[in-house]
Amino acid sequence: MCNTGHMASARRQFARLRRAAGYTQESLAAALLVARITVYRWEAGLTVPHAGLLPDLAGLLGISSTELDALFRTSSTDATSARQRPALGAGAKPSADARSGRVVAESRDGQPFEVDDERSWEGAAPDLTAVAELRQVVRDIGYRYDQTPAASMLVDAGKALARVTGSVRDGARGRVRYELCAVEAEAATLAGKLIWDASQRRDHHSVRAYFQQAIDAAEEIGDTSAVRKIDCRLRRTGRLIKAIQVL
Repeated sequence: MCNTGHMASARRQFARLRRAAGYTQESLAAALLVARITVYRWEAGLTVPHAGLLPDLAGLLGISSTELDALFRTSSTDATSARQRPALGAGAKPSADARSGRVVAESRDGQPFEVDDERSWEGAAPDLTAVAELRQVVRDIGYRYDQTPAASMLVDAGKALARVTGSVRDGARGRVRYELCAVEAEAATLAGKLIWDASQRRDHHSVRAYFQQAIDAAEEIGDTSAVRKIDCRLRRTGRLIKAIQVL
């Protein structure tokens, strides 16, 4: 098993290769048709690229697929470790009593926890209250999915997803990060569905990028059930894209 120093060195090497090839995280993500936070996760050792991306990524970085695969295999143990679910923190004491005058929110896995409703998202690092509020925003958009034109909901979904990914990149930790990644998986999946509908199944690249972002977020926290569901949707979308291209 690789030690932490070795894995950190592997991640730094990948970042150096990216910079040497003339790419920022954003431009490399655009070239690969993935979200910028996906590249961030690779360099942070939180996830590794899927096998299907390795040939294109290796070509962009100017190395062989074998070299790139070996580099990420070095970091894979670190990524697996990062996916372990953190313990319930002191700011998230389980409580199911809504009559106490406190806000009782629901986490991704349905476990209620008591939060302080005086904290807000703006002007401070996100806490569990803010994450619960953001989850509700995403779910409210999802509830409108069948009643409202997709194009009219894209802005709201995009704003919610941007708030989540910004907080993940800014270094949220512990239970807050776990819940943020869970909301990110929901929001990115929803954004992919909305773009698929709003573009009348024409914007294939954005749809794939959002679904891949959702998979990466779910993988970071070890939610294998969500990964399977999103991957199934991604594969189904891929089959539809191929059928459309044939017509």
